Amino acid sequence: MKSKYTENIMMKISIGGSVTFAIIGFIWGVITNSQMIFFDGMYSLVGFGLSSISLLAVNFMNDKQENVKFQFGKDTIEPLVVIFKSFVIFVLCIYAIITSSQDIFTEGRKVDVENALVYAIFSTAVCIFVYLYLKRKAKNCYSELLKAEYDQWFMDTLLSTMVLLGFCIATILKRTSYYFIIPYVDPLLVLVAAIYFIKNPISTLKKSIQELLRMAPNQEIQGHVRNIIEDIESKYHINESYIRICKVGSTVFIEIDFILTDESRVKSIKESDAIREEIYENLKIIQHQKWLTVCFTENRKWAI
Repeated sequence: MKSKYTENIMMKISIGGSVTFAIIGFIWGVITNSQMIFFDGMYSLVGFGLSSISLLAVNFMNDKQENVKFQFGKDTIEPLVVIFKSFVIFVLCIYAIITSSQDIFTEGRKVDVENALVYAIFSTAVCIFVYLYLKRKAKNCYSELLKAEYDQWFMDTLLSTMVLLGFCIATILKRTSYYFIIPYVDPLLVLVAAIYFIKNPISTLKKSIQELLRMAPNQEIQGHVRNIIEDIESKYHINESYIRICKVGSTVFIEIDFILTDESRVKSIKESDAIREEIYENLKIIQHQKWLTVCFTENRKWAI
């Protein structure tokens, strides 16, 4: 329960930070005529909406009153929410690429560089603080939603850092004979940021769709499980087993079917339960919730 409470608090902090940055970004973007700052504010506004959806999803998943309807858990909600979040960010990046390209191929954009630089310093400092705070608090509370949340703040930190560097360069150029380049700095920053960030939602979309389709998880998880089962097989003289693994949200579903023979050292329910307990203990190395099913049969028909 403590981890769920922590997750809830972290979501609320993220929402508060996102709505604050959205308001500041919009106002400062209009004042400075900076598309980059406006994009930063838009990203924060999207982050606010998405974080709110995540908070609703967390509260719904923690509501035990609906468990009768969701007898295999509510873990599917996590990848569904992450897919929606990733798709919205993907669309935002595409929009930013189109608009910034239009500015670059026209006359650029005249920006109040000094005020934009002040915003960039403030934004970078706060984003770094929120990202590190969320990541530190989330160490003992593994959740795909929470991970997506501080990943989002990490992207916002990179975005703000890029804005800061860009406007530092623009401030320097203003005092040189290359001042004519300044109108192109802002749209170029937007274009580079959008192209860089678009790979993250694409990667997250792919991963979450794989979870919804209940495909096999990464090789690290599969390797841990197979090593544990190989040791069990050797120890209890079991010649054959079937392993099925998938990961949905923060839960790893593991089904193991052992095919027993006369030589197998499993002769009673008590011994089979002891093996289940041994597998469960060894699986603690995997930092996810586990849904473990272990079956024993002498007939391969019930395992394949």
